[in-house]
Amino acid sequence: MALLEVKNLKVHFKIEEGWVKAVDGISFIIELGETMGLVGESGCGKTTAAYAITQLLPPNGFIKGGHIFFKEPSRVTELRRKYDESLKGASSNARRKEIARVTKKLDPLRGEQRRLQEELGKLQQQRGRAPESTASPAALKKRLDDLATEAGGLEDRLSALTYSYDLLRISMRKDGSLDDYNEKIRKIRWTEISMIFQGAMNAFNPVFKVGDQIVEAIVLHKDVSDDEARERAKELFEFVGVGPDRIDNYPHEFSGGMKQRAMIALALALNPSFIIADEPTTALDVITQDRILVEIRRLQEQLNMAMMIITHDVSVVAEVSDNIAVMYAGLMMEVGKTTQVFKNTAHPYTAGLLGSFPSIKGKKKRLISIPGFPPDLVNPPSGCPFHPRCQYARQACQEGRPKGVEVEPGHISYCHYAKELWDELRRRE
Repeated sequence: MALLEVKNLKVHFKIEEGWVKAVDGISFIIELGETMGLVGESGCGKTTAAYAITQLLPPNGFIKGGHIFFKEPSRVTELRRKYDESLKGASSNARRKEIARVTKKLDPLRGEQRRLQEELGKLQQQRGRAPESTASPAALKKRLDDLATEAGGLEDRLSALTYSYDLLRISMRKDGSLDDYNEKIRKIRWTEISMIFQGAMNAFNPVFKVGDQIVEAIVLHKDVSDDEARERAKELFEFVGVGPDRIDNYPHEFSGGMKQRAMIALALALNPSFIIADEPTTALDVITQDRILVEIRRLQEQLNMAMMIITHDVSVVAEVSDNIAVMYAGLMMEVGKTTQVFKNTAHPYTAGLLGSFPSIKGKKKRLISIPGFPPDLVNPPSGCPFHPRCQYARQACQEGRPKGVEVEPGHISYCHYAKELWDELRRRE
């Protein structure tokens, strides 16, 4: 059973020039205890996807569609008892059909909620001016409440069917307010899903002791005393290889590697089942980088956590990941087992990405960079976003976005000519 399933996630940013389509319809699955590496060039949407999962997007970031299903046992068990009796003992095919039926009804309701919330926000900003909308705020709020009730039932049904909980349930938002929604997502964030932020040197507050920041996270989410939380922080320091006596040091008193280990300790504070590690080895020397990667792998195996490692360094993914997902311009290019993607590459972008890194094994090869530059995500190219830089591009690549092609079991390439490319690359070998 999947721990996390992201389906058709879209995240756009509002800027003066228009909408930046940072993530424009990605899907992937992470199982319990599994590590997935999310790789790609800077600006391809990796960190945006992570912030969407944890609901930490900046004010100008908006989730425009999709689902993020997360297995939250207590809540799901309750929903299954209430909604899933009708499909008890049903075949997996019947369950999939029911999931598709519920999703088809739910997605338009969510779209209508977003549209009405935007309209309500504009009305509330127009105070004293002639309204652009004929609807009154009271009427919009009434309609939003009705939609919330209807969507809420469908969302509970979907949670029961998928044995998971959709983190993007906007029906929790009452009258355009995020208070109720934020309260619910905070209960999941850090207790079930935590994050190792990019650049531990900047992640800690410089004016507070490192130990106090870990203690605060524990006390906010668990009913424990400060002394108990402090003992837990000491255990975590020892667990990640930092002396417990350093708990009262400030961030500037730690080396880069120690800060990174302390950030890992903070992420482990409440024993989450899923951790997102955003560039966990950035700005570290190669020796410290290797130690951190070994530490992450050891902790994961010991605690049976699932993990998503975000990086542009494919060597990091090769060392610690079970699966790999390659992103470009807000879209998935290739997904599969790490060994599959490395040995049997089936997308031109992945081939270019791997070809730009040296190998310490086999005969020496000249490194070849990918020509051109990543696209402008305000006005992305038509069809496949990689086609302006792709040596295999044809007319079809400019006309339509490619669908996923399974070139081998569990190995999917989002390329119009994935099968042909896969065969050609095999012949070259």
